Amino acid sequence: MSHQPIQMCTDCYSWSELTVWPRGVHVKHVKGLFKAEGINNTAEPGNSTHSKFYVSHTRAAYSSTTVDINVISLLPVLLQFMFKQPEYVCAIVAILSVCCTVCGFALLFYFTHWYQQLATAGLVLTNYYSIFVSIRDYMILTRVYG
Repeated sequence: MSHQPIQMCTDCYSWSELTVWPRGVHVKHVKGLFKAEGINNTAEPGNSTHSKFYVSHTRAAYSSTTVDINVISLLPVLLQFMFKQPEYVCAIVAILSVCCTVCGFALLFYFTHWYQQLATAGLVLTNYYSIFVSIRDYMILTRVYG
């Protein structure tokens, strides 16, 4: 609904929270008369907490829709990759855990205070277990699927 209430209306509807209002409809609310500006409107007119539902540029609304369509079209390809060769997914997880551990180990030399080094050393030690688990899973999956 429009932020600014309109002054006069000849064909207004009473606002209901159960109705999805199409574009261009004039709605009568307790706080005044409002015009629906979006494609589908469900926000309460005049409620400032619903301002996140207002779209000032119609181009922004269409661009988010096209991104959603592109993500949905990539989903079958991603699922086929994951279930056809699951050892590659485990390899990616293992590589990421190794990178996180190396970064944590490098931070040990960066920190100067003892409490920072102690906390980082604890994190690095726990990351060694995640490396072990991810590499073990990778080795098992390569033997099963390889």
